[in-house]
Amino acid sequence: MARGDNAAAWLGSNTATAAGVNAAACESDSAPSAPGDKSKLDVGSWSLSLDAAPSAPTPYRGQPGRAFAGKPRYGIGDFYSLVATDTLSGPVTLSLSYPASAVADLDESSLRLYRWSNAQQDWVLVPEAIVDTNANRATLTTSEMGLYTLGARMPAGPLQWSVLTWNATGGTTTVTLQASGLRMNDGSPLPPGLIVHVRLPDLEEATFSSVDASPAAGYQASADGDGRLTVTFTVPGALTATGVRGFSDLGTAFGEATVVRP
Repeated sequence: MARGDNAAAWLGSNTATAAGVNAAACESDSAPSAPGDKSKLDVGSWSLSLDAAPSAPTPYRGQPGRAFAGKPRYGIGDFYSLVATDTLSGPVTLSLSYPASAVADLDESSLRLYRWSNAQQDWVLVPEAIVDTNANRATLTTSEMGLYTLGARMPAGPLQWSVLTWNATGGTTTVTLQASGLRMNDGSPLPPGLIVHVRLPDLEEATFSSVDASPAAGYQASADGDGRLTVTFTVPGALTATGVRGFSDLGTAFGEATVVRP
């Protein structure tokens, strides 16, 4: 999803009443009020569009409702939106099923339920949800409306850029930047060596002196176990500011900024 979009962009106009949805039937915890509460809910669903892996590095974030085959993704069993049209008498139970074919190229044991966060512009773990991989189903009892989906374990988090050094000498400028904030979406430990693609859109003449961590097109940095990575590059002449953009090879980690000479 693009950084400025909200949950509605994932759902589009494909909406239905709760009574008309089978894989995501919503029922009240209090059985006597279930029929009335169903009429107070709009439940929308939207299927995932799975594309072939791109030939060039492409950020997963910014692909609303789309993902790349062979890579961890959201939208397992579709996306579901819960919208209360009136006051509910209590929590509702959301039950999401998924076909085995949807996880054929994924680690099914890593599946968790996630809710879209407009504030973070990313999917946020719903730790209280129960995922039963034997039954291919996730269940959540909640009073919080919003957009929900199942997703596999993957890198996430906003990458935050900062300047470590900025030196001008001998007719060139050498800059070392650090990005931090990389994490795993399910809270599990971050494995070292995750690849982050780094782009300097304003500096075609930049030469990177830090090690390129991947043979992919462009420059790639390797993150440490604390979710940090450093990038050093040199450009001819004086440099006072530049844009920088980074995105993880897997998952939704993304961050862009304009860095300025201290």
